[in-house]
Amino acid sequence: GDGSKVIDLKDGENLINIEVTAEDGTAKKYMIEVTKLSASSALLTDLKITGVLNLVPPFASNVYEYSCTAPFFLNTVILQPTLPDKNMKVCVNDSDVAEPVLLNVGDTLLNVKVSSADGTKAQVYVVVISRMQLPHLVSFNDIKDQVEFECPVSLTALYRPVSINGSDPKHTFSAPYIELLTRRSKVDPLDEQPLRKNWRNPEYDLDKRISAASVRCCYAYRGDIPHYDEGSSPLDALHQVAVEYASAIKLKPRDPKLHFLLGLAIEEQYYASEIYGLKKRTEEDAQELSSAKAAGREDEILAICKLHGFQGKPTLENQLQALDAEFHQLKDQGQSGRADYIQTLLIWKSKKAGKDGRAGVLDEESPLHQALLKYLDAWSLNPDNWQYNFHVGRLFLLQGKSEVAQQHLQTSLALRPASPATRFYTGLALLEQKEGPGQRAQEAVMYLQEGLEELITQQFNAASEDTESLECILAFATGSSTVPPVGFCPEPSLEFLHPQDVAAKFPIANTCVNCLCLPFLDNYENFKTNMDFAICNTQGFGIE
Repeated sequence: GDGSKVIDLKDGENLINIEVTAEDGTAKKYMIEVTKLSASSALLTDLKITGVLNLVPPFASNVYEYSCTAPFFLNTVILQPTLPDKNMKVCVNDSDVAEPVLLNVGDTLLNVKVSSADGTKAQVYVVVISRMQLPHLVSFNDIKDQVEFECPVSLTALYRPVSINGSDPKHTFSAPYIELLTRRSKVDPLDEQPLRKNWRNPEYDLDKRISAASVRCCYAYRGDIPHYDEGSSPLDALHQVAVEYASAIKLKPRDPKLHFLLGLAIEEQYYASEIYGLKKRTEEDAQELSSAKAAGREDEILAICKLHGFQGKPTLENQLQALDAEFHQLKDQGQSGRADYIQTLLIWKSKKAGKDGRAGVLDEESPLHQALLKYLDAWSLNPDNWQYNFHVGRLFLLQGKSEVAQQHLQTSLALRPASPATRFYTGLALLEQKEGPGQRAQEAVMYLQEGLEELITQQFNAASEDTESLECILAFATGSSTVPPVGFCPEPSLEFLHPQDVAAKFPIANTCVNCLCLPFLDNYENFKTNMDFAICNTQGFGIE
């Protein structure tokens, strides 16, 4: 033809063939693929999740169901859908797509709804995000929650709850357990009824209720972080202890015990702050807190860090990376106003880091490393002490230096072979070797088993002692060491003796009315001693 032609495009893919002929008659063909976006199209071109989370299967416009696994510590995510037309609309669970989505402790169902530019069509992409199971043993504060949210198989809190369609009453299990039980036998574990087709019913609403329930955890502090004024914090006491030991070391620099005790004090400060969240207000903190604007900016930066996968206490480098990623993300989304504010935060944080000189704190400045240095000082002065070798090996193992850790732990074990803690850590060190435990695998397992058995035995004995004490108190007050099936009549009661009463030093029981009278004493130790003496010497009305 003449080289130009008007071509009518239809919605979707259009193939245009172009043939070019040279003067010598040589011809060459080209093909252009043109995709015309329909105003009624309601498809995404891409869908991503903040952080390092990956969709399964990989995203495709014509695939509408996805799953994703998130680490247990990730609380929120932001979905990042890409639209082919700026006039199209998208929302996540009927909310703004830019808002962070709060994740349940198990499965979270996300409905990404896409509306066409002309508003005539809509398409929903379904994403189920599964958080990995918490490594902490938790229990519910409310006894009703404890009963309702308990898996009948594991007898622990439900994780990713799944109910069986058609069960009456509804049978709900933790997903990993019901999947394991039904792998071979397709029956309901509770009533042994055959499972129907499509029997699996994920309980997303129940998962949300479980996530909102109040729980307690024995492994880490999970409450409001207490704050103390200057001089009243337990950290102040630990700091004073460290100062005293440091002063003593100046007088006796070659005393290994002083170096060792200083290391213990420094390490205890670290755990008090990091695990139990103890904080103290210093003069510098007071000046920082006087600026509400600065505090607000710090909180906002931490929130942005969480959105980009930096949990806990991100380093300065992580904070700057998160701010930079947020800035470019907002720019790409056309939110220039918000992007300019994030850039302001980025500049402010960079200047603040340069001003206070604490940017990029080295690991050598951490309390744990300082404690290790003091343990090493103690060990260098007395290398044949099992405790010094044990603590040096333990912290080296924590740093990932398993080879040098094993040397110290083996020495400690040779000096104190009966120490359960030393045996346990030696087993860990053997397993952490680069080449594995090798021929010492059985030995490593034995060390770990012995250490765990000792720990469990100690916990069991402590629980048994508490149970025996409660039984003795009940027998002292009522004459019975157990609660009768029909209960007590009258109900047990508690009274207090007048401090001026001569006989008020010891508890008094009236078993006829199930009443226990307790004394007022100066301190708990005297109270406990007198209680033990009275209860242990008067059980059974003196006839046993």
